[in-house]
Amino acid sequence: MIDMMKTFSARLRSRRVALGLSQIDLGKSTGVHRTSIGAYEDGKRTPTAEVFMLMAQTLQVDPGWLMGLKNDMGDIAYVPVYRLPAPGEPLETTDNQTGTELVKTDDEITFCLIAKDSSMQGIRIYPGDLVCIKKEHPIVSGDVVVVNHPEQGVLIRRIIVHEKEKKVAIHGEYHEVKNQVFDSDQWDQKWVIGKVVYSKNREIW
Repeated sequence: MIDMMKTFSARLRSRRVALGLSQIDLGKSTGVHRTSIGAYEDGKRTPTAEVFMLMAQTLQVDPGWLMGLKNDMGDIAYVPVYRLPAPGEPLETTDNQTGTELVKTDDEITFCLIAKDSSMQGIRIYPGDLVCIKKEHPIVSGDVVVVNHPEQGVLIRRIIVHEKEKKVAIHGEYHEVKNQVFDSDQWDQKWVIGKVVYSKNREIW
């Protein structure tokens, strides 16, 4: 325990200094006084779990690294998590944000959202699941995507492009969800927000 505390204190200080943050800066971002940050760095006090996670977020490191449980601080970032808005309303707004999620930067994830229904349970996306999104264009037929339809709102669906028939279908992975098919001139590529990378840490196949 003593060695872990020493590692935590040393890594906290070194990472803060590397990012050019003062103890006051780190204290403001975590809701504690500068003297508390100093006490953490001197090994005289331990932060609460909430403050610890806020420090890892501010310092952009894996919490396991900060605790001394990992040797690699991780090439990670925190992205916003949104709840699904009502139809016609934008998704990526501050008022709609419900938290943040730690993700690997290599995944190029822009944001995550919380699934609202069972329309994609065939690929194990269930209500309440965290679904992480990469903004990627052009989208390839067969990708699982997030679509913001002007009338139906934000939907998670598999997109199928029928080039010969000049049609685009958005497909639910559940037998009770009907496919929706659009003629090419009815479909707006701007409706596609991005590609689903994973849900609950499971890859989408």
